[in-house]
Amino acid sequence: MKVLLDETIPEGLAERMSGFNVLVARRMGMVGKSQGAVLREVEDSAFDVVVTADRRMKFPGSNPYPRFGIVVLDILPATEEGYLEQMDRIRSAILGSKPGVVSTVRWPR
Repeated sequence: MKVLLDETIPEGLAERMSGFNVLVARRMGMVGKSQGAVLREVEDSAFDVVVTADRRMKFPGSNPYPRFGIVVLDILPATEEGYLEQMDRIRSAILGSKPGVVSTVRWPR
């Protein structure tokens, strides 16, 4: 599965996500790009999932049939350590993601 960690997610998480082909937005020159530009690049680069902490992330209206899913991490604390503590839940959300669907991992509930 090809996964993009957007600029809101700590880069160090990528090394802890074995079993996925994880790329980091910061390393791909996507920092500061608009949400629409990032999602177009995600579509063009054939990513399966975008992982973000941006609760406002949504699919652009210009594409009614996106080929990737979005997983929003609404986890506190929103730090690398906080995310690592919930890695099993994050992995499950990524594996269960579906094209065109935004799913959210919340902790604490």
